Amino acid sequence: MNPNPYEPPRTDSSLRAEPPVLAALVGDDGGMSIDFEICRDDMVVFALFHNRNSPVLRRQVRLALMAVTFIFMVLLAIVVSIAINAPEFWVIAVGIAIALVIVLPFFGRIQDWRLKKALQRMYGEGRNLLLIGPRRVGLSPQFLNNSSAYSQSVTRWIAIEKIVVSKDAVYIYISSVSSVVVPRRAFSSDEHFQTFVH
Repeated sequence: MNPNPYEPPRTDSSLRAEPPVLAALVGDDGGMSIDFEICRDDMVVFALFHNRNSPVLRRQVRLALMAVTFIFMVLLAIVVSIAINAPEFWVIAVGIAIALVIVLPFFGRIQDWRLKKALQRMYGEGRNLLLIGPRRVGLSPQFLNNSSAYSQSVTRWIAIEKIVVSKDAVYIYISSVSSVVVPRRAFSSDEHFQTFVH
């Protein structure tokens, strides 16, 4: 019988019968931790960041932009063909052309604004105790520990998808669509932030 290739060897000294507590992650083993508060805006900023940087979501925005452009162009062509025989329709044709010139350059910003408003409403629907509030993120050579007053998760580094640094935070992706958010404001200096990132 083949052993599970995803299961670490049983001789690994970092394996324990129970998940390690934060005290085991921070200290002599080279780990560190940071305490901070996550607010609703942090989650909204992450969602917007992910929306702008996900290849799948960027493709959807491009397709939506192409669809809007196509609809405007078809509408403009129809109105112009009518305006040839009815001059009063030229005002409508000019209005459509102006709307096209105004909307297209700002399409991405309009989409971001709509998404931001929707996210703020969604996060406002519940208490979201597992997402918002005091947080401690601990790092050790073996684990990422994310704990709050209501939850604690321990993730092996091999399971981390990627780590992305933005102007607002460091995002430690634990899946392709979710991450542990550590805001830049949690650090007393940029040097401390860079140390944590490295």
